[in-house]
Amino acid sequence: MATKKRKKRKYNKEIYYFIVINNVDIINQVYDITIYFNIKIIPASRPRFNGFHTYIDEPYKSFKNKLTNIFNNIAYDLSIDKKTLINKVLSLSVYNFNKYNKSDSKKTINKKLYTYNIKKPDLDNIAKSIMDSTIGSICIDDSQYSNINIYKINSFDDFAIVNIKIFDKNDIIFTNF
Repeated sequence: MATKKRKKRKYNKEIYYFIVINNVDIINQVYDITIYFNIKIIPASRPRFNGFHTYIDEPYKSFKNKLTNIFNNIAYDLSIDKKTLINKVLSLSVYNFNKYNKSDSKKTINKKLYTYNIKKPDLDNIAKSIMDSTIGSICIDDSQYSNINIYKINSFDDFAIVNIKIFDKNDIIFTNF
């Protein structure tokens, strides 16, 4: 019996985005960057093993490459100095809007709209895909992230809003408790 070859899937959807730079202090290299994507974030997948070697799922791999190019362009446009990144701390906020199920009735859709999504993908995998894409462009290592906020929200369409703040590790975050 012949085995059926699985067709390799790639993430072919074109990613459109626009960037809003909120507060920039070029001298101290402190940035507040908000990126609006026309897609939902593809979560990081576990490495797979085929008996000989490990590999990463193709849709996630192609999505991550596209996202990495976007963050490299942002770093270039903002003239982020890679030498000073070692003294920086990052904060990440992700709003991942997921399209409702096609099988849901209009009544169910209206109840679910703009409520929290408790189904897959897992929050940690959403964060991992963004954090892995920023390595080498706006951060040196994902251990530089000190704060992560992630929201999964039911919506009419798939899209995402990502906010990244880059600030000095000696900045005071809380003034009083």
